[in-house]
Amino acid sequence: MKEHSHSSPTERVEERHIAVTLTGQVQGVGLRQAIMHKAHDLHILGFVKNQENKNEVYFEAQGRKEYLEELVNWSRQNPAWANIEKFEAQEKPIEEMPIFHIK
Repeated sequence: MKEHSHSSPTERVEERHIAVTLTGQVQGVGLRQAIMHKAHDLHILGFVKNQENKNEVYFEAQGRKEYLEELVNWSRQNPAWANIEKFEAQEKPIEEMPIFHIK
């Protein structure tokens, strides 16, 4: 007798979209590349860019809730040679996003 799975193949995975600003020594230290590689590893969509303010990097990311949490927690821990002094994140509505890239 065949066993039935309780999860449906069409079951909706909980996705989120977040916007994050990292402030500190964050430009010129490989941070954008590190964030992009981590996002690719986690199958997260979005982008990362330097802000005109020389001490800020901004990224938007969209994907599975647990993967976004991993990216956010990782990005707060001074990846690459960054020295993050301030971290701000806010949720945004889900939208069509490209493969994660550097703007």
